[in-house]
Amino acid sequence: MDWNELTALLPVAAAFLMAMAAGVQLAGFFPAEHRPDPLAGPAGGLLVAVLATSVVLLLVTAVWVAAQRVAWPAIIITAGLAVLAGPQLFQAVPPRIRDSVPGVVLSALANTGLAALLVSALSAPVT
Repeated sequence: MDWNELTALLPVAAAFLMAMAAGVQLAGFFPAEHRPDPLAGPAGGLLVAVLATSVVLLLVTAVWVAAQRVAWPAIIITAGLAVLAGPQLFQAVPPRIRDSVPGVVLSALANTGLAALLVSALSAPVT
């Protein structure tokens, strides 16, 4: 693995890890009857939809950048490690934060921000 692949792999690994933790967070909001009180109702449903969209956006962006810049075996290993570590990252966040409106908004913003970072910093062709 050369330097260009390694510098692309680290942000892609962070994206996979963040997407997995947000996916675990998102799974806790279904079915709708089991959502925490702050996320019940139509406004909470909209926030959950925004979080789901941000997770999909982050995963698509990470796979797109990884496919251009990183060898497939490294992508598979990194994604597998993210599947193992994502739930642990989720558990490290206190429930009063992760199950609140600000926690969902922060998670969606972090996902979207990392996707934008991947596109802007890593999508340029390697010279």
